[in-house]
Amino acid sequence: MDDIWDEHQWEDFLRESDRRTDLYMRYWDEYVRRTPPPPEDAPEEKQEAWERGLHAYLARKMGWDKDEDLPLWLEDFDAEPEDEEGEAWKAGLGDAYPEAQDVHDLPLYQRAFSFGSEVMDWAETVPGDAKDTAFVDFCSNALQVGAKVAGGHGMGYELRSLGGNIAITKRGLWAANRALAALRQLRTEPFMDEVVYRRLYEQTYEVRNAVGLHVQHLRERFERGVE
Repeated sequence: MDDIWDEHQWEDFLRESDRRTDLYMRYWDEYVRRTPPPPEDAPEEKQEAWERGLHAYLARKMGWDKDEDLPLWLEDFDAEPEDEEGEAWKAGLGDAYPEAQDVHDLPLYQRAFSFGSEVMDWAETVPGDAKDTAFVDFCSNALQVGAKVAGGHGMGYELRSLGGNIAITKRGLWAANRALAALRQLRTEPFMDEVVYRRLYEQTYEVRNAVGLHVQHLRERFERGVE
């Protein structure tokens, strides 16, 4: 398994990916501010020239040597789509094998998505001038939970990508923990009804625990070496 990354190696990769992505977006913004894109009705040649200039600028700033050298942090890690015959074997796996399910059918994702939706419905009832940092932290982290569960599921469950699945799903776990911390700060706010607070807290707590349990199951699967 020397060529298979565990969750910690994937975490290192994701942190570097985040850093490089931030750098990429900064240089993109620099170029666009300095050299605004041509209008939509500009000649195609002018559009292409601007895009070539943008690519050359980014390549120079990011240290890319050749057009074909796509940096690892920008590669698409989604597996190649299988044909219907190749997918057919998954139909009989059942719920014990999450790779047999579309992410929207994954119970954990459904739970996290429902939680995020309820948080946003509640957020609509909060006065605009009361939406402080803690409020924004709670809502944004609540929404991240389902997104990270989906991202981990999209990485897949084969050994070569399972560590990445774990690392991304753990980000959902951390988001749930941050949501809990932010929610505690909101408890004494005038707009926070005690009944609503308890309901939101219970839901956040339960979703956090469900994601944590999912991470543990993924780790067990990785340790078993299950393909």
